Amino acid sequence: MDPSMFVNMIIRPPRAEYNEASISKSLDLDGKTYKYESFEINNPKGEKLSCTMFEPSTDADRSGDEMPCVIYMHGNASNKTEGLQYAPLLASHGLNLCTFDFSGCGKSQGNWVTLGHKEQDDLKVVIEYLY
Repeated sequence: MDPSMFVNMIIRPPRAEYNEASISKSLDLDGKTYKYESFEINNPKGEKLSCTMFEPSTDADRSGDEMPCVIYMHGNASNKTEGLQYAPLLASHGLNLCTFDFSGCGKSQGNWVTLGHKEQDDLKVVIEYLY
């Protein structure tokens, strides 16, 4: 077996595909309505990152003007949908959830996974966007 195949499995794993339409658009919990809203932002290299925010649908359902937000970072060869399972639990504690595809993964642009080297820049731009 060609050794480059092993390298490619790490730095260019197959993209974990999903259908954006399969992400729920709203969820009712304990008399409150929450929404899943997808958006894109650019990382420092200009690559689009696919993100989803889970938060209350109306101001009346918010716990305050500012709410804490958990940013979920998926594992290698995965995507943002991995973290969406935690949305109901986090909402029950008054927390919003933001998930995103690192560059080179899921619906985000980019060709390579660098196991943390450039992924930290992706996370930084998500944090800055949320602020």
